[in-house]
Amino acid sequence: NRPGGTWFHPGFAYQLEVFGDLLPITPIEGSFGPGPRSRPEAQAFINEWPCAVLPDEIAAGNIRALINVGGSLVTCMPETGTLI
Repeated sequence: NRPGGTWFHPGFAYQLEVFGDLLPITPIEGSFGPGPRSRPEAQAFINEWPCAVLPDEIAAGNIRALINVGGSLVTCMPETGTLI
Protein backbone atom coordinates (compact mmCIF):
# COMPACT_ATOMS: atom_id res chain seq x y z
CA ASN A 1 0.00 0.00 0.00
CA ARG A 2 1.06 3.59 -0.45
CA PRO A 3 0.05 6.90 1.17
CA GLY A 4 -3.33 7.97 -0.17
CA GLY A 5 -4.09 4.45 -1.37
CA THR A 6 -6.98 2.20 -0.47
CA TRP A 7 -7.57 1.72 3.24
CA PHE A 8 -9.30 -1.43 4.44
CA HIS A 9 -11.25 -1.24 7.69
CA PRO A 10 -10.10 -4.02 10.04
CA GLY A 11 -13.72 -4.98 10.61
CA PHE A 12 -16.13 -5.26 13.49
CA ALA A 13 -14.70 -8.58 14.69
CA TYR A 14 -11.53 -6.93 15.90
CA GLN A 15 -13.51 -4.47 18.02
CA LEU A 16 -14.78 -7.35 20.17
CA GLU A 17 -11.25 -8.00 21.39
CA VAL A 18 -11.11 -4.51 22.90
CA PHE A 19 -13.92 -5.30 25.35
CA GLY A 20 -12.24 -8.42 26.72
CA ASP A 21 -14.50 -10.40 29.04
CA LEU A 22 -17.40 -7.92 28.94
CA LEU A 23 -18.89 -9.31 25.71
CA PRO A 24 -19.08 -13.07 25.30
CA ILE A 25 -18.42 -14.00 21.67
CA THR A 26 -20.12 -17.40 21.92
CA PRO A 27 -23.06 -18.13 24.23
CA ILE A 28 -22.36 -20.54 27.08
CA GLU A 29 -24.82 -23.10 25.72
CA GLY A 30 -23.21 -22.98 22.25
CA SER A 31 -23.96 -21.26 18.98
CA PHE A 32 -26.51 -23.71 17.56
CA GLY A 33 -29.94 -24.35 19.00
CA PRO A 34 -33.17 -26.14 18.14
CA GLY A 35 -35.22 -25.11 15.15
CA PRO A 36 -38.75 -23.72 15.21
CA ARG A 37 -41.76 -25.92 15.91
CA SER A 38 -42.84 -26.02 12.27
CA ARG A 39 -39.38 -27.01 10.98
CA PRO A 40 -37.30 -28.63 13.73
CA GLU A 41 -34.68 -29.75 11.19
CA ALA A 42 -33.64 -26.10 10.66
CA GLN A 43 -31.16 -25.16 13.37
CA ALA A 44 -31.04 -21.80 15.07
CA PHE A 45 -27.75 -19.90 15.08
CA ILE A 46 -27.23 -17.69 18.15
CA ASN A 47 -31.00 -17.81 18.86
CA GLU A 48 -31.94 -16.70 15.31
CA TRP A 49 -33.66 -18.81 12.67
CA PRO A 50 -33.12 -18.61 8.92
CA CYS A 51 -35.66 -16.54 7.02
CA ALA A 52 -36.71 -19.63 5.03
CA VAL A 53 -38.73 -20.86 8.03
CA LEU A 54 -40.95 -17.74 8.12
CA PRO A 55 -43.62 -19.02 5.67
CA ASP A 56 -43.95 -22.30 7.58
CA GLU A 57 -44.17 -20.52 10.93
CA ILE A 58 -46.92 -18.23 9.60
CA ALA A 59 -48.84 -21.17 8.10
CA ALA A 60 -48.57 -23.12 11.37
CA GLY A 61 -49.99 -20.17 13.32
CA ASN A 62 -46.86 -19.67 15.41
CA ILE A 63 -46.34 -16.14 14.06
CA ARG A 64 -49.50 -14.06 14.07
CA ALA A 65 -48.01 -10.58 13.72
CA LEU A 66 -44.88 -9.25 12.08
CA ILE A 67 -43.45 -5.74 12.10
CA ASN A 68 -41.38 -5.03 9.02
CA VAL A 69 -39.41 -1.80 8.88
CA GLY A 70 -38.02 -0.74 5.53
CA GLY A 71 -38.15 -3.84 3.38
CA SER A 72 -40.33 -5.92 1.12
CA LEU A 73 -40.76 -9.39 2.59
CA VAL A 74 -42.07 -10.75 -0.69
CA THR A 75 -39.00 -9.78 -2.71
CA CYS A 76 -36.24 -10.35 -0.16
CA MET A 77 -37.04 -13.84 1.14
CA PRO A 78 -37.04 -17.31 -0.38
CA GLU A 79 -40.30 -19.12 -1.16
CA THR A 80 -42.06 -15.92 -2.20
CA GLY A 81 -45.04 -17.90 -3.50
CA THR A 82 -45.90 -19.04 0.01
CA LEU A 83 -45.59 -15.54 1.46
CA ILE A 84 -48.19 -14.06 -0.91
